Amino acid sequence: MGQTLENGAKSANIIRFRPTVHLIMQGGSVNDSVAVDAKRILLRYGAPIAILDRVSEEDRIRFARLVARTSLPDREDRLRELLEDGGYLAEE
Repeated sequence: MGQTLENGAKSANIIRFRPTVHLIMQGGSVNDSVAVDAKRILLRYGAPIAILDRVSEEDRIRFARLVARTSLPDREDRLRELLEDGGYLAEE
């Protein structure tokens, strides 16, 4: 591990660990993995990609949480309703 010095002694390798601190800010940016999971949920239940690109990250997460709490057979209809109510999808 270490190197041998001229006097025959060995040097030690010193490893420094720098702890990192992640601050959680109220109302700040959302964890990326939460946003990615929300987008996946919305895509799974029929959100068009072109429309989803216009939906804010906060709305994506909110919609995904609401859809996840909806019974399985009603999730696509609920998502469409949320997108329409949010003004992201024109009513047909």
